[in-house]
Amino acid sequence: MADTEIEGWDYRAKPSSLSRRFEFPSYAQTRDFLDRLDQLSQETGLYPHSTNFGTSYVNLTIDLDADSEAFRAFAVKVSQLYRA
Repeated sequence: MADTEIEGWDYRAKPSSLSRRFEFPSYAQTRDFLDRLDQLSQETGLYPHSTNFGTSYVNLTIDLDADSEAFRAFAVKVSQLYRA
């Protein structure tokens, strides 16, 4: 899977990473997303390199240096959580 195929994620070559900002209309929806992200991470054993959030947004960075294919698949699953 090429980096450009992961809808909504920005690819950076150095260091190799994906980043994305997720916007929400309310804190309750932000919190729900974070809870589901935590559950996904526990199920997969994969975690974002960096997570920053506020009342209505979540910024994620995923480091691709380790297992790139697994983390690319993780990014797709995170996007699916956002759309759900």
